[in-house]
Amino acid sequence: SPPCPTVMVESDYEWENNNGGDPGIPVNMRRILWWTYLSGACGYIYGMHFTATAFIVSGNAPVGGYDTTTPLWKSNLNSPGVIALGILINLFNTIQWWNLVPDQNHGVGTAGYGTPAATGPYQANNYVTVSATPDRSLALAYFPQGLSNTLTVAMSTFAASVTARWLDPTNGSYTNIGTFLNSGTHNFSP
Repeated sequence: SPPCPTVMVESDYEWENNNGGDPGIPVNMRRILWWTYLSGACGYIYGMHFTATAFIVSGNAPVGGYDTTTPLWKSNLNSPGVIALGILINLFNTIQWWNLVPDQNHGVGTAGYGTPAATGPYQANNYVTVSATPDRSLALAYFPQGLSNTLTVAMSTFAASVTARWLDPTNGSYTNIGTFLNSGTHNFSP
């Protein structure tokens, strides 16, 4: 006390494999990014092997989606990780993100949120991070790619009817799910 802002200063770098089994591939970079912001952080310092080191690395990138034209740092300024970060920023520019509170007690997402894992590979972590505003007007949830969790949401936690939609964090496109009354529960599955 008083509350201090939390910033993810350094996590895995895109393209690198710093954590022995968790390569900095796009799906893992999105997990780190969304888990960070929906867990209450107000910032994230992005890093990429090519731009952090400014080395000219010969050979092919170990994962797809990267330009192998040298200099690699310059050829990859619009990498999948940077695109994903831009999509999150574009969304957060349209909402009052500073009002989001992590749903640690599972009052909004009441079941199906998985189990947070402090250790192990990212791909084994099935946790659906949920954050909502205290005025009960907005909630966001991140479903890790490749998992089929069904999140049960207490619709009664919202102040009014809810218009729900999916955001594809790889390209920024939205898909409408529907409008729901603010009573009972609803199951959402990607």
